Amino acid sequence: MTTQKKYRLVLVDDEPWVLIGMRQIISWEAHGFEIVGEYGTAEDAWEALAKNPADAIITDIRLPEMSGIELVRALTAEGLVRAACIVSAYRDFEYARQAMELGSCCYLLKPLAIGEVEHAAEMLRERLAAAPAREAPAGAPGQRFVCLSVTPLPAKNKPQSVQRLADHPGTLLCFYGSREDWKRAWVGCSALHEKEAEAGAEAQAQAQKMLREAELSREMNFCYANQEMVAEVQVDIAERHSEKLLVPEIAARHYVSAVYLSDCFKRGTGMTIGNFMIHVRLERARHLLEETALPVTEIAAQVGYQDASYFSRLFRKRMNMSPESYRQLHQHKAAW
Repeated sequence: MTTQKKYRLVLVDDEPWVLIGMRQIISWEAHGFEIVGEYGTAEDAWEALAKNPADAIITDIRLPEMSGIELVRALTAEGLVRAACIVSAYRDFEYARQAMELGSCCYLLKPLAIGEVEHAAEMLRERLAAAPAREAPAGAPGQRFVCLSVTPLPAKNKPQSVQRLADHPGTLLCFYGSREDWKRAWVGCSALHEKEAEAGAEAQAQAQKMLREAELSREMNFCYANQEMVAEVQVDIAERHSEKLLVPEIAARHYVSAVYLSDCFKRGTGMTIGNFMIHVRLERARHLLEETALPVTEIAAQVGYQDASYFSRLFRKRMNMSPESYRQLHQHKAAW
């Protein structure tokens, strides 16, 4: 079988002889594919595809740094591949089923059989033919959009109005309350979203999600990473900042390894997960010191620190003053 269009395919396996076998088992060109890369580690595959995306990937489920499922999830989330096939041994069948739930096109069982590989190639080709073309880079007009929240998000009330900004396609400006409320507000920006829901309940749910993200950004003074998974983790940490958060548990919630998540987070935000936790907690504490008369011990507990002395040391190190001094300074400025 021949086709005019050749899809770009990469192969990943930590055993060199398996890579050779995967390359030679069938005529990939006859099935419409051009092998553009062979990698022995997930890290090598990630770095190569980040620079030069492919159409499809076939990867072993067991890799040194992360599983094939984690690699496929990350690559598809970033739009670096559009279809995938997981290769696994029979004992990993349940694990491979999870890959199907994450959007992989198919799976292959070891040892590989020519007929099954040919069938997988056909499935990949059909999936790619039906899939939309790769999107333009993040930020391109009409591809992604953000939402601005210029005042605090009310706990119960919906925005009074939502206005589009003509000079920023897809951007929403959301207004709340009276003009007096705006004087003390600053801008918060949601994470990037792939597309806008057209109408109805889906559009309303998406708008509320964006508004919540923008409010977290505004109140805790941070910007979201362009990488979707990292932005989701930022939201997760910001919303659960008062809880005891452990990196392995956060990683498990997002179906990746702790090592991989830590690396992606540092690349996407410029700070470690631990430093981001401290940042959002202290920013929330700063807000509580400004807006409430709660004792410092209670504020410490509300932002996840049961040891008030430790909280005060962190606050002093970050703000160059104690929580008590910060509150007094803010009250003095407000009165002035």
